[in-house]
This record gives sequence, C-alpha cells and structure tokens, in this order.
Amino acid sequence: MILGVTGHNIQGQIDMINQALKPVVADGTVAGMALHEVSLSKGEESNSDHAAKWETSNMMFLYPELVDMAALGDGRWRRR
Repeated sequence: MILGVTGHNIQGQIDMINQALKPVVADGTVAGMALHEVSLSKGEESNSDHAAKWETSNMMFLYPELVDMAALGDGRWRRR
C-alpha cells in the first residue's frame, strides 16, 4: 500500500500523486491512493495550519527532539 499525502491540500498535488501511482499499481500487486493531509484526522480542531498548533503538535508527538518550543519566544500570543 502506498499513501501519497499532500503537504498543503492542493488538488493539483493529489492529481500528480495519482498520476505517478498509475504505473506502480497497474499490475495489481500494490495498491495506492492520494489524500489530503486533513483527511488523516477527523478531529474537529484538526486542520492544515502550516507549522502552527496542529502540525506542531504532530511533530511534538512523533519527533519531539525536532521541536524547539523556545523558538516561540515570550510574545503575548504564547500560552504559558
């Protein structure tokens, strides 16, 4: 199974992934599909936010060593 997930929920990327999959899945030994990143979660608050709350929380769960929360600084928008 091959899942191609778009980075910014653009239909053109879905089309490109599906086009690239055609020769790979043609003989039926492999299945594949393209999907928008937001389709991976059914949560009400899940959305594509480009390195904001949703994507950062995914990174904090999957790769916490790659997230530097100190880079946020102490701006008024930062929750403590």
